[in-house]
Amino acid sequence: MKGHTLICFIGIDGSGKSTLSKYLYEELKKREYNVSYIWWLEGEYSLLRKLLRTIGKPIYKNLRNCVNTLNVRKSKSIAIHIFNILYPKLVLLDYLRFGILKMWLPKIINNINNKIISNRDNKIIILDRYIYDIILFISEEFNYPISKKIKLLNIYSKLLPSPDLIFIIDVPPEVSYFRKREEIRSIKVAKLMWKNYQELYFSLNNLTSGKIIRIDNTKRLEEVKADILKTTLDFINGDENGR
Repeated sequence: MKGHTLICFIGIDGSGKSTLSKYLYEELKKREYNVSYIWWLEGEYSLLRKLLRTIGKPIYKNLRNCVNTLNVRKSKSIAIHIFNILYPKLVLLDYLRFGILKMWLPKIINNINNKIISNRDNKIIILDRYIYDIILFISEEFNYPISKKIKLLNIYSKLLPSPDLIFIIDVPPEVSYFRKREEIRSIKVAKLMWKNYQELYFSLNNLTSGKIIRIDNTKRLEEVKADILKTTLDFINGDENGR
């Protein structure tokens, strides 16, 4: 749909996505562009997600830690199997609702109500993470095989809008772990996350028609910010001129 530009920042935890996406948002706002910012993990605080965490997670943990008798083992296995099936499906459905509410609906309303005269009338939505990140998290948590992960990526790439410009914020796993040591827990986890994201980057051309830019965020921060701002402005102005 015309009238909207989606700019997406993806990368492993600690890569600098939030810092850079918020910077771009503020810079475009200063230049009086019609811009908004969406943190995709905001969906983690929906009513459904709070309910699932409150009810489901404790039950799941208690079942995993319960006494290892034959009868308990059977009931535990069945309950965990049901949880493994239902929980990720509900989370993904809730993120689909989140994407429709935050992106599809505004795009439809904007196309009905407004005429786009110049690139400053164009609605720019900056996405800190996207559905790609969510699917990677769920696939890792529930040990999905690669085939299922790819299937989910393909399905949700069709159900939700394709980003027009994607910034891959890339850092080595050692840097990621150093920046977010408490959240990532170990260098081994950081390396696994990095490997999963490298596989995602390889598949991106098949998931989106958007322009993909890889950013080395081990360079000086001011240099990285300048590169991102210039690339974005060139892209927006290029689109306005019939690119």
